Amino acid sequence: MNLHKQGLTSKRESEAQQLQQAVDSGFEALVNGKDAEAINLLKPLVVQFSSSGAGEAARHRRPSAMLATYGVGIAHYHAQRLEETVEALGLFFKIKGELDGEGLDYVSPLTGVPLARFYYAHALFNTQRLSLCKEQLTAYFVDAEAAGPQRILNMPSSMLGREISDAERAASRFKVRACASEARADAHTMLAMIAEREHGPAASEDHLQLACKLASKKQKVDAFKNLARLYDILGDDAKREEQEALARTLAEELASEEAEAARKKSGARRDRWRNRRAQR
Repeated sequence: MNLHKQGLTSKRESEAQQLQQAVDSGFEALVNGKDAEAINLLKPLVVQFSSSGAGEAARHRRPSAMLATYGVGIAHYHAQRLEETVEALGLFFKIKGELDGEGLDYVSPLTGVPLARFYYAHALFNTQRLSLCKEQLTAYFVDAEAAGPQRILNMPSSMLGREISDAERAASRFKVRACASEARADAHTMLAMIAEREHGPAASEDHLQLACKLASKKQKVDAFKNLARLYDILGDDAKREEQEALARTLAEELASEEAEAARKKSGARRDRWRNRRAQR
């Protein structure tokens, strides 16, 4: 019996296509900075899944619901709606865990799991759910390591042997930021603050040292200051003075670089203005 001809599978196939179209449109809006539009496209899928109970219909919708909760959570984080971020990304990781536990295949989020893990952990940190935040930060390091080095896909489409969509190009920037050493430095800084609260100032030193090692040049100023504060609390004046000197020297160097960049930018504007006048 031909099920397609009898129309017995057409409803599910049609629904799957509609779900995929909604997910694709939502993620395209998300990577292009249209967070409100992404929420409008993806949130109905989350509501539909949440209201479908525990039956076969809900199980069928889990892969698309997982992606929808991811997109909604990321968009809420960008808007700094942290409670909504926690709710959506918590559900994302719950559904993902179920699918992983059952060994089911699914399409991974376009902007990568490390991004969701970092946003979720940061939202948990800022809403003082510190125990769960620590768990998510530990998982973030695992996810970022598994993802490996990331790169921005700004090469021609044929470079990787396949077509690269504009959405993939935009998404690659999110992936690079989420797995970068700067993000790992921020993660260690959060862990240092949690360790200090739970076990005292000395417990934060290892994480602060790792944050300083991973930090970008601009981040290092704050990293040195954080270490100086720690050594001040611990009464180690020599180390405190060392970190304060490093912070001061680097801050002066950055200020000089910014002034030089501003001077060059101003000179370039003057040159363009003179060229336009000469052409007239």
